[in-house]
Amino acid sequence: MISVFFRPDKTQVVRAKVRSDKKLLVKEAMEAESCLKYFRESAKGNQITELFQELKSEFKLGNEDVYLVMPDEMFELTDTANITGEAELRQFVEDGTGLKFDEMYVSTAIEATPGQYNKKTVYAMRKNLVDAIATAADKLNIQVVSIEAASMATVRGIGDWKREKILLPVTEIGADIISYSPLGGIFKLETNLTEKKFIEQPERSERELKSAIKRRDIAAEYTYTSINDKVPITILSDKAKINLGERQGGEVKFQNCVEFEKPVKASEWITAVGTLMQVYGASEEIFSDCPPFLKIGSGNILPKEKQVGAKIKHISQIVKRWLTITAVLMFGVLMTEVAGIFYLSTIKITPELQNAYDEAQKSDAEINREIGIVELAKKEDEKPIEAFATLMQYRTEDLYLTNFSIGGNDTAVNWVKFTAVSEDPIKFQDLLSRLREEPKFQNCSLAEISSDTGDYKKANFSLGKGREEK
Repeated sequence: MISVFFRPDKTQVVRAKVRSDKKLLVKEAMEAESCLKYFRESAKGNQITELFQELKSEFKLGNEDVYLVMPDEMFELTDTANITGEAELRQFVEDGTGLKFDEMYVSTAIEATPGQYNKKTVYAMRKNLVDAIATAADKLNIQVVSIEAASMATVRGIGDWKREKILLPVTEIGADIISYSPLGGIFKLETNLTEKKFIEQPERSERELKSAIKRRDIAAEYTYTSINDKVPITILSDKAKINLGERQGGEVKFQNCVEFEKPVKASEWITAVGTLMQVYGASEEIFSDCPPFLKIGSGNILPKEKQVGAKIKHISQIVKRWLTITAVLMFGVLMTEVAGIFYLSTIKITPELQNAYDEAQKSDAEINREIGIVELAKKEDEKPIEAFATLMQYRTEDLYLTNFSIGGNDTAVNWVKFTAVSEDPIKFQDLLSRLREEPKFQNCSLAEISSDTGDYKKANFSLGKGREEK
């Protein structure tokens, strides 16, 4: 699979694959000159086909899935709001863009439901631009399966889903502040700053940036309803030198599942790699630290029918190619079988050999049944004794456990369930904190605390199966 990130200053191309051990191996990381002008000028005349022709020739875009990343500046909306239905979504998009909802493609990349809120991260892009990209790719048999905003790809590349973060990608066309919180998702605050301003007027630009950061903090408190003070700001730029004092963030790092054949700088390639991580499912390692109320999806703005169309065309080309090869091979096999039939027709099977064969078939059926029983036992072994013994290590004398159950369809979240009883509800939080440090469990959550008829409190716990138990 290949990602193409159309940065304002250059174009980045990454070729990677997911290995059998679930590691994302980056085989190539290549660069070309900036191509963003083709998309800005597409309304005057479609030059995107010409661009894709050049990319296909230079980077050998063949029968692989292609993931495109566009700067957030090319999107009409990057924002988060409390949205519970289709009508609210339409209104939010139209208010935020000043355009009709039907003029845009919309995706909701992140959903967060902390408490009574239902926050959604919303991206919107003009349909005419997305359709032009899809049409050009289709003409050249390039299987574009995703078009995603840089902010979403970057946040996915970094991971660390429980921690609030602020990113400042500085380019020649802008320096917008990207905010992420597990309590709501992603929103963007635009500034008038650019890479050139930071280089030519560093002191003035830093003052303007600090003023923008204050506005961002106010907006975050309104958007997320609860924020951390002085969240560090990670600057993504290889040219601008910016000093933010105590708000200065450290270097970004790739998630542990990413490996490279040749090392690259994370701050430069985090976005191009991050969009490829859409291939990982919600239950896989890159989302292991997600809070239970947070759902990380795809920021893919490409409509479902165009995604499916690209996939079908891709598969049909592969099938067509393999059918040609298979036809040749099958002809050879057929000739071999014909020769075999003539040879075997001259051989006679004695009654003794036939009886021995029949007995062997009966034994084989019995052996297969036994193997099936063993395999089923392996699959259904939920390790209740190990789970219960581990859990009891964390029980204190003033804390009682009841309603213990194990197993179910979703072992990543609900492997073990039980009810804790205590006079002191603080004990529940202590237990939860300690269980989260235990490698046999993951996604540990405390569902609710209720009062008993007496002085006791109850809390329902859910524990997912840890990596070492899978």
